Amino acid sequence: MRIKYTENGKQDLDLIAPLWEKLREHQRLRSLHFPGHYAARTWQARKADLMRKSRSGGLHLHIATDLDTREPIGYCVSTVSGNGQGQLESIYVEPDYRKCGVGDRLMRRALNWMDVMHARTKTLTVGVGNEEVLSFYRRYGFYPKHITVEQVKTGEGD
Repeated sequence: MRIKYTENGKQDLDLIAPLWEKLREHQRLRSLHFPGHYAARTWQARKADLMRKSRSGGLHLHIATDLDTREPIGYCVSTVSGNGQGQLESIYVEPDYRKCGVGDRLMRRALNWMDVMHARTKTLTVGVGNEEVLSFYRRYGFYPKHITVEQVKTGEGD
């Protein structure tokens, strides 16, 4: 397995759109209470949100590409706001490439970039139902700090 890792900027975000769609579907399937939220999300809205965040600080995109197929097989998007808030925005690795160190390389590169950008804090969000990823994030010093709850809208007249 020959993997190439590249550092990209916001101009290359569309390269990860197909992988982001797979992540969105993964989140939709695992969401216990909000599958409709994930189903309704669009790449264009997510990209616009990332572009907005890039204007107030910085955005970095790391892409892992299989050199044999020349296809992107993983990515990590991170941002640092103007006030030094680092955020791991999105990370995804194709299932066939998991447990091969791809996620580790992407994660380390993102965290190193945040350090270069002088991020004072680093955070990420994990959706309820996707807790299996917490052990991965723990390896990099990320632990749950808050639990945010949101009201589920029920049918009309309930």
